[in-house]
Amino acid sequence: MSWKLFSRDQVDRLTRTPQPPDDATTRECPVCREATIRHYYHDYRASGSPIPSGTSWFWCADCRKYASFTGASLQRDFFYDDPLEDEIESIVEPKLLERLNAEWENGVLPQTFTRKK
Repeated sequence: MSWKLFSRDQVDRLTRTPQPPDDATTRECPVCREATIRHYYHDYRASGSPIPSGTSWFWCADCRKYASFTGASLQRDFFYDDPLEDEIESIVEPKLLERLNAEWENGVLPQTFTRKK
């Protein structure tokens, strides 16, 4: 089964209740209603980009729907691990989603976020 984008309505339902990165509570998928939404964040400033921005990927391991969002960098407010930092920018969707899901299954993900004091 291939990966498909969440619809705009599904993204709205997914993001209706903001969840900070250091909250490890599992989100419910707006499609299959299972608590299987997974998350990965990559900060482009960490990889040499002059613009302090990052991208978050959210995906459901059950129904294989996903979304990605680019926004403000989290580096200023959080310490976090990025096990794919050195290679993430060379992996393209949908191979990226397969890789992220495999890393989750293998225990490499989820990432750990700690708020800076």
